[in-house]
Amino acid sequence: LHAPNADQSYWWVHTLEFYEQFSEGPAGLVAVQHWSSQGNLIVDMLLSNEVCILDLATDDQGNVVLSGVYKDSLFVNGNLVLTDENTWSDNNNFVLYVSSSGLDFQAWNLDGFSEYGFSFPVVDFGPDQRIYCAGSDYMTGWIYRWQPDESPALWNSGVELKVFGDIEVNDQGQVAFASACFQGQVSVGDQIFTAPNSYNVLIGILDSNANCIGIQFI
Repeated sequence: LHAPNADQSYWWVHTLEFYEQFSEGPAGLVAVQHWSSQGNLIVDMLLSNEVCILDLATDDQGNVVLSGVYKDSLFVNGNLVLTDENTWSDNNNFVLYVSSSGLDFQAWNLDGFSEYGFSFPVVDFGPDQRIYCAGSDYMTGWIYRWQPDESPALWNSGVELKVFGDIEVNDQGQVAFASACFQGQVSVGDQIFTAPNSYNVLIGILDSNANCIGIQFI
């Protein structure tokens, strides 16, 4: 996975050693690197022991936010950062923020936010360095929003949203997300929609106040 920045530098995330296969993807030792446009290494971090990165995004200042899964404990450069808080599995969903210099970083567990755990998280930056993270517990979809010096706060939720494939935030704080659902009623915030097909991909649009503007079922 890689994400370019406005100054043409980029963050690159890749697995150095493969240990095992999570349901979300391959897990192992993961390198997180920030490279300049001239090919100089700015930041080189190691995530261990068994880590799978699902998504990453950068902001205009070159900071990066990553989402993924770790097993039992998450180490950054050999230092313990997060431990297991998942009551139903030893796999834990998390978000990691790293500044462009690599000197500042913050990590959060996500599984405590829903009854069945917070799975397949996807992330993006919004205005004012806010982090947006969407995920699902297979019965309810969640979108959390917070700044790096805060704790995740619920921003919107939807019943019957199964898995989020992506989330994108524009400069005005409007959000587009891709998810999936079965046939029948689906809610996003206080809006209720009827999914027409046995299985649906859906695209949803939210305004900057988390109100649902509309849904397109596919």
